[in-house]
Amino acid sequence: MFEEFTIALKYQVKVDTDTGEMTTKCISRKIDKSNFEVSENKKTIIKNDTSEPMLYLDSNKFTLNQSAINLTGFNPENKITIEYGNIDGNIIPLIKIDEKSGNRLTKSHTVSYRGNKNKTLSEYGSEFKLEKHPELDNIFILKSDKEPIKETGNEDVNLNDLEELIEPDSLNSVVNDTTEVNNNLFQF
Repeated sequence: MFEEFTIALKYQVKVDTDTGEMTTKCISRKIDKSNFEVSENKKTIIKNDTSEPMLYLDSNKFTLNQSAINLTGFNPENKITIEYGNIDGNIIPLIKIDEKSGNRLTKSHTVSYRGNKNKTLSEYGSEFKLEKHPELDNIFILKSDKEPIKETGNEDVNLNDLEELIEPDSLNSVVNDTTEVNNNLFQF
């Protein structure tokens, strides 16, 4: 927590117009605590009480503890990014160095992480344990206590089921409803 108050200083300045010499003298000091306010410091507290490599997500950044820095080998000034990959049918956040599109790691082990990127990662949790990727070097899996998000859209489709859903007559109308396109309109 921190205190806020006003300090007013009043100085007397004397200027000798012949020599240009200037002298100053403090004639009053006033400390006003009438606008005294106690505010909590919003800085994220890094939890170093664990030897587990951890990432802590805040509202506009994430912080890596010292164990995570040791595991990953990340250095201040590296650009770090979080991407999402499919592991065992689950969409999992992955962290890695990406000098082209990543955000810079500071000396205090924080990375700016705002907007939609922060919102997306927060759907997976706010505290993540880092683990090495089983197959890829220099990529680390972020695991949280929340259930992983299941991948959608890659379900196996049975063609017999599709035939039952689509009436054969409706396919004929689609085939007959075509328009020829003049290929001279396209430049190759």
